[in-house]
Formats: sequence, structure tokens, C-alpha cells
Amino acid sequence: MGTALVPLIPTVQWLHKVPLPRPDPSFVTQLIANAEHVPQTSRLRRASSEDARIAYGSKLPLPSVSARTRQVA
Repeated sequence: MGTALVPLIPTVQWLHKVPLPRPDPSFVTQLIANAEHVPQTSRLRRASSEDARIAYGSKLPLPSVSARTRQVA
């Protein structure tokens, strides 16, 4: 009988971790601003409904997609 060490399980190979992309902090920033009732998150950046009507009211609705396409069997 020999006295050699024999591995009973396969050797573990260490893998290098791929760095994860850093999360976007803007969501947490928005939560903090809302919790502290910071005004720029609501009142200062919001246009009036009249401004929205002026900006988007002159836009014509887009024509139907079905008028430009046909079913091919």
C-alpha cells in the first residue's frame, strides 16, 4: 500500500468574475427627491394642459397601418 494523496473530487477551477454593469442611480435619486418633496420632480417641469394642446393639437393622426399593408398567404 502506498502513502500518496489521491484526490477524491475533481479539482476546483476558479473563474474570474465578469464585472457587472453599474446600476443607474437615477431611480434612487428620484425616490429620495420624492420623499423629501423636492419641487423639481413635479411642479417646475410640468407643462400646463394648454401648453400640451398647443404642442400636440396640430398633429394629424397617423393613417391606419392596414391601409398600407396586405396579408400574404
